[in-house]
Amino acid sequence: MTKPHVLALNPPSSSALFRDHYCSSEAKSTYLWQPLDLQIQALWLRDHGIQTSALDAIAQGLSQEATLKQIEELKPTHVLMLTSTRSWPSDKIICEAIRKMGVLRIIGTGDFLRFRTRYFEEARQWMDWILTDFAVDGLAQSILNDIPVEPALTSFDGDIHACAKRLRSLPLDYPKSQKPVFAFKDYRLPYPGFHTTASVLTSFGCTYHCKFCHVGELGYKLRDPERILQDFEAASLAGAASVYVRDAMINGNIEHACAWMEKLVAANLKIPWAAFMTAKPAPEKLIALAAKSGCKHVQIGVETLSQTLRKDNGKAISNAHNIRVIELCHRYGIEVTAHLVLGLPGETEETLSETYANIHRFNFDYVALNLAEHRPGIPWDKQNQVLPVTPGEPTGPHIEELKVWQRKMYRRFYMRPSRLIREGVTRLKTGDLGDVVGLTGSVMGWLKS
Repeated sequence: MTKPHVLALNPPSSSALFRDHYCSSEAKSTYLWQPLDLQIQALWLRDHGIQTSALDAIAQGLSQEATLKQIEELKPTHVLMLTSTRSWPSDKIICEAIRKMGVLRIIGTGDFLRFRTRYFEEARQWMDWILTDFAVDGLAQSILNDIPVEPALTSFDGDIHACAKRLRSLPLDYPKSQKPVFAFKDYRLPYPGFHTTASVLTSFGCTYHCKFCHVGELGYKLRDPERILQDFEAASLAGAASVYVRDAMINGNIEHACAWMEKLVAANLKIPWAAFMTAKPAPEKLIALAAKSGCKHVQIGVETLSQTLRKDNGKAISNAHNIRVIELCHRYGIEVTAHLVLGLPGETEETLSETYANIHRFNFDYVALNLAEHRPGIPWDKQNQVLPVTPGEPTGPHIEELKVWQRKMYRRFYMRPSRLIREGVTRLKTGDLGDVVGLTGSVMGWLKS
């Protein structure tokens, strides 16, 4: 039998595209992070002594032709590749090409595979197996036995949901990194100084079940705090200048979050980190400890500034509570990005106007405005509610109207003179040209619109 050589592949794309964590989205500014599915699976494969290569065509800015040339040179026997509803039409071209190279098995991981939605049947023509849970062991054994070993992997005829459900009771774990799977220098966040960024996972899934998001449907499990500390230490030793904690929320379990943060404090690690968290639960103790352990930035899913609309979509957190948490973060020197979604079920001109009128009054440091996308696996599916944007589909008048609101809100928030001056000065202080270029590009885009 040929000795296996696995390539962990993030295929090329015409834009900065994220396909990991069973989700897909496009970068709206100069930021990029390591493809988490590939990173963790590569660590498992290395742990089993299987030769593993990694290629992030997006981070390296490779065309399809250049990507295929590199794959030919690597000569892998197996390819683990990311895909998504948003990118499948171009991903299948890569699949077809690498199949012709003689690759034995193509293993896919991505949103429509995990939730058996659009493109699933077409993908079975090009792919062999599906990664059921991107964090678990099992790929090495499947490759060595040349059969998908459930529940970690399954065939296209297998019960993906049942396999994933069986894995929920297992603790979150994966080998620590002896050397980076993907070079840190290729990754950054859109905040001043957050470059050369490593990715770390402290929990899997989410305790919330927002109707417009699939992550709460994945279950929820935690990584051992000691292992989390090892990840931070390994990242720091390998030259990372910052860490992005890639959880959907770091505070699903307050005791667990405090435990790993206390370990960071005790180890006296001097590496800044950023993460997603929810405004509830978020006691002052947690926020103070996060800051002490190196947290400089949190992203919070505020979703909308209409309390009623937020509640109707599965997140019953008041505006007052969001404001209180932002104040606490600022008290301890942590900046806050608010994520808002435009076009959720129940959205009206009145609710859009409410968000527009107040977007600059909540003391957010940054805002990220997204249009409501009908992504695979969201709970709204069960109620036959279709969100306005379908990735890869043509846009209509309603979506164009939402984009007008989106541009208006971005201008209202970011084009205030005091805001621009503060942002420019902060970014120049970091001495990071990429930050300044990114900010200039965004401002020019808002001016043109």
